[in-house]
Amino acid sequence: MAGTYFDYVIVGASRAGVSCAEGIRSLDSSGSVLLISREKVLPYKRTKLSKELHNNYGDQDFLLHPPGWYEEQRITVYLGAEAVDLAPHIYTLFLADGRKIAYGRLCIASGASPLEIPDPAPVRYLREKSEGQSIFREARDWQRVCVVGNGIQGVELAEQFKLMGKEVDLTGPDSRPMASRVDPAMSKLIEQDLLDHGVHVRNRYTLNETGGRSEWDGIVASVGINPAALWLNDSGIETLSGVVIDTRCRTSEAEIYAAGDIAEPVFPFTSGLWHSAEYQGFTAGINMAGGEAELEQKPFRLKLDLFDRHFYALWYNPALEADPGVESVKLQQDRDMEYCRIFHRGDDFVSALYCGDPSIGKTIITPLVRQGAAFREIVEGIEKRHAVRPV
Repeated sequence: MAGTYFDYVIVGASRAGVSCAEGIRSLDSSGSVLLISREKVLPYKRTKLSKELHNNYGDQDFLLHPPGWYEEQRITVYLGAEAVDLAPHIYTLFLADGRKIAYGRLCIASGASPLEIPDPAPVRYLREKSEGQSIFREARDWQRVCVVGNGIQGVELAEQFKLMGKEVDLTGPDSRPMASRVDPAMSKLIEQDLLDHGVHVRNRYTLNETGGRSEWDGIVASVGINPAALWLNDSGIETLSGVVIDTRCRTSEAEIYAAGDIAEPVFPFTSGLWHSAEYQGFTAGINMAGGEAELEQKPFRLKLDLFDRHFYALWYNPALEADPGVESVKLQQDRDMEYCRIFHRGDDFVSALYCGDPSIGKTIITPLVRQGAAFREIVEGIEKRHAVRPV
């Protein structure tokens, strides 16, 4: 083997990568660990980028750990470093600056890149902190903004630009906001909230319908992601859309693991979720350090705090609507609960959608699902809190 050697090397320093380091250190306090980040700032909570844009943010905001934590944990961090090739047969990683890193075990957590839209006008994307900082600076001179993509990040960006005092058009190809994550009724609540706050919502809309871009000062797109796997093309590692892993986060190559957005989903409904990446990374780290951990289907929720409303979704998939074995119950509205729908298969819980008091998802639905509670127990837990009944 050639190059600087580390017992453990982690490519990518977002939630999955940092969690992998945490998993390693939970079992191995002495092995050398290298965490490689393409960004020039310490690891941070990426989901904050589209939730806090209107406040701007600095390099030290939303850090996953204080700066001194990495030194305390004896974790070496390379910032502004990019992996460009991998040779599993000689256990060597190659960086863009020419450095060669030899490893004992490797975790690929290089995340994903935004899907780009074909457009002659400048289009901005928000995946990294530096991009958010740049968008904030440019937006000072914008009056009217077009947000392309009506998924969760697009919806959050529309809110952020309204909070910055801009005229906002939220556009997207889907028939309703967040169509892949929530049902039509919850989409309607989300859309109405946007409209009530002055966002112009254009569903089933693509940019090429206008023939020009002069009506907007800025365009920001969020139309999906691609696993950042191109640098692995010559490595021999099995990939589909992402890196194929098993339930221990192992790839097809010996001593190489993967976690987060780069990894092909093991379970449905959880891809792209922050806590899913966290769980995968920690599981990979445990196994890299010699432990035994298996991925299981966990209740990772999606949440959206939009203006003055809280939305919660757990394991929802539009295919549930057409599944003959799945039924759902809607709970009666009250002052603190605008919408609640629980899906079940017999007495087995399947999915939940909720709009209202944020504590319901956090203290009732998610904990009960983690405990393996039956559908009726979950409904009863919500009913007791709200004094409501199924309708």
